[in-house]
Amino acid sequence: MASRRIETSILKKLLRVVKGAEPPDAVVRGGRIFNVFTNTIDEGLSVLIKDGWIASVEKDRGEASYPEARMIDAGGLTLVPGFIDAHTHLDTVLPFEE
Repeated sequence: MASRRIETSILKKLLRVVKGAEPPDAVVRGGRIFNVFTNTIDEGLSVLIKDGWIASVEKDRGEASYPEARMIDAGGLTLVPGFIDAHTHLDTVLPFEE
């Protein structure tokens, strides 16, 4: 039950960032965003981060919009927000016994 409360509190923080009621901790700017839903690469967007979670991908408002946030320059990079690479090689780290 405690983990559910943690998830709810994280969700509430993320929603406060989206609504503009709380600033993000960091803003990733200047990169190209690969949209896995539309299969397009978009520019002019920022990724807002709160407590290590993606709160929002939105139109870039410039550095002055979030003066308290750490600005991360992603110029020249392509970002894929939310993408998880679940490919691992655990068998090389953990012993495999039959």
